[in-house]
Amino acid sequence: GAGAGDSPTGDSPAGGSIASPPPLAPPPFTHGTPTYSSVRADAGAKATYADDLESVAWTCAYLRAGTPCWARPEDRGRIDAVVSAKATATEADVATDPIDAAWIWALIAHARSLRFGERFDLGYCRGVVRDAFAEETGGASMRETPFDWEEAGAGFVGWR
Repeated sequence: GAGAGDSPTGDSPAGGSIASPPPLAPPPFTHGTPTYSSVRADAGAKATYADDLESVAWTCAYLRAGTPCWARPEDRGRIDAVVSAKATATEADVATDPIDAAWIWALIAHARSLRFGERFDLGYCRGVVRDAFAEETGGASMRETPFDWEEAGAGFVGWR
């Protein structure tokens, strides 16, 4: 297509021809970033509340592991491989830590169990995260546990 300063025909103002790049093929997904999007969104389906929850779970998996651990290391730069790996992932694939795998997979399973347009159960999701936190910390309550950024004096005032 014509760029800034180009004529509609692709000719440069000085009379020389400017080659237009070939059109890019559309990506295989239509909603969200493939590393974090839901499997339904990757397939181009209309997004729902369940897709939001699944996306949050994939994002948490990435943040906890520091990488999209559900895809093989050599495939992590390929969108199609990451999307395919999410579609076939199991609980063991979503985290490097078994506690993380259990709570992250519980959120993904809950999201995938919902009918189109059905809202996820926020109380259930909060319980899953709360129980995983307690298991990880030996029973500590989130409300009574300082987080890394609080201990570092980052100045963040939480939900108090």
